[in-house]
Amino acid sequence: MRSRTTALPQRIRDIRWRKRRAIGMGGYSVVYAIAAGLCVKVGQIAEDEAEAQRHLAGWGLAVPVLDYASSLELAAVIHRECCGQHGIRRDTQGVAEDGVPCTCREALDALLMPIADPDVSTWDEATLFAFRLQVDHVCEEELGRIWDYRPANLARYQGHLVALDFGEPSG
Repeated sequence: MRSRTTALPQRIRDIRWRKRRAIGMGGYSVVYAIAAGLCVKVGQIAEDEAEAQRHLAGWGLAVPVLDYASSLELAAVIHRECCGQHGIRRDTQGVAEDGVPCTCREALDALLMPIADPDVSTWDEATLFAFRLQVDHVCEEELGRIWDYRPANLARYQGHLVALDFGEPSG
C-alpha cells in the first residue's frame, strides 16, 4: 500500500482552504495554519506590508514571505471570518471595536509564510529590548513604517527572534 504524501503549498493558489485553522488575529487579518510549518495571513494586507516583511526577512528580522496575492475572492465563510465586524476577530479585545465597517464582501489579500513560534520566554529583557530597537530602526529609517511592538508581534523562527506585522506606514 502506498502512502499518500501531501505536498506543502508553494503558492497561495495551492492552499487547501478546508484544512485551515485560525492561530492568530490582527487588526485587519486572521492567520491560519494551513499545513505543517506553514501559515497564511488573510485580510487587508497592502503590498507594501508584504514588501516590508520581505525586506526585514532579508535582515533575519522577520519570517520570509513565500507568496503574496491581492484581491482574492475566497469562499464566503473565509470572507466572513476575516471581517472585523462579523468574523472571528470581533471578540478580540482591543482589535475590533464598535463602528468597524463590515468587510464580508471585500476582496482579501493573503501572505504565505512559515509559522513562527510565539514563545520568546527564553530571551531576557535586554535582548528583547535590543531586538525591538533594531526592528524599529530598520522600519523607520529604511521603510518609512512604524512597527507595532507588542508581545503578540514577537516570535521565534529558526532559533532567532523575528518581528511580525508591518502594516502601519509612518506619518
